[in-house]
Amino acid sequence: MSRIDSIRQSITAVEQGLLPFFGQLQKDSDAAGELALRIQQLHVLGLSCTVVDQSVTRWAQQYGVIQCASQLPVAVTTRFNICSMTTMVTSMLTLV
Repeated sequence: MSRIDSIRQSITAVEQGLLPFFGQLQKDSDAAGELALRIQQLHVLGLSCTVVDQSVTRWAQQYGVIQCASQLPVAVTTRFNICSMTTMVTSMLTLV
């Protein structure tokens, strides 16, 4: 498999391969893998996804808006407040 095919598979996994979230109804599980549907289900205004391969950004995609009032789309330069996400990432790294 070529590196490009591998990256395409990663992108597909991000956009269509999500696992059902905790408490999701069984009838909705067929559509659980769709990122666009998950954004609607969880009322997410905007997000950015990135595929990194060997420390190089191979793909980045932004979805949604920064805030409802302005309807400005999320851009590559949009900064997100990650709050306590760093705690989880640090914990995962120390377990590895």
